[in-house]
Amino acid sequence: MSQIYNSDLTNEIRDGAKIQQNVDTIPNQLADKVVPVMEVNPKLLRVVNFIVGGTSNTTGSTSIMTLPTDKDTFLTDLTLEVSKNVTCDSVYVELNATLKGGKAVQLAYLHFQTLTLTDNINISKSFTVPIQLERGSQIAVNGNFAAGASSRGVQLFGYQVENIKA
Repeated sequence: MSQIYNSDLTNEIRDGAKIQQNVDTIPNQLADKVVPVMEVNPKLLRVVNFIVGGTSNTTGSTSIMTLPTDKDTFLTDLTLEVSKNVTCDSVYVELNATLKGGKAVQLAYLHFQTLTLTDNINISKSFTVPIQLERGSQIAVNGNFAAGASSRGVQLFGYQVENIKA
């Protein structure tokens, strides 16, 4: 049997299993046989550790975030906001990303009428199961127009894990 010397792990076992110290003892050894398994430290993996924002006032695609190549990145929430003046001929704005495995996806999309005033229209999404994104890829906002003025704002929330198996 192996002894547990990590106090953080002992606290997580106590809290996760709802062990009352005055009644029961907290396990402090790892068995040599197969035993039921529970995730004892989900807080370590699921804490939002980045909030990134960006804006664009020009036509075309604008990168909001370039993901690191040495960490796994998970997206938990996003917000996309759009404003355009009455002379703007834009009809859509989209937020694009690449999922792990290389599949390009549209995370958010707003459609509106051309040559109409659109003031602070926004969409917010929360992902109960975080979305894993491709390492080294970009998250970009795209909106094309030839006339008028348009402004797009994006906020991304998520977490990055250096060693997903740890």
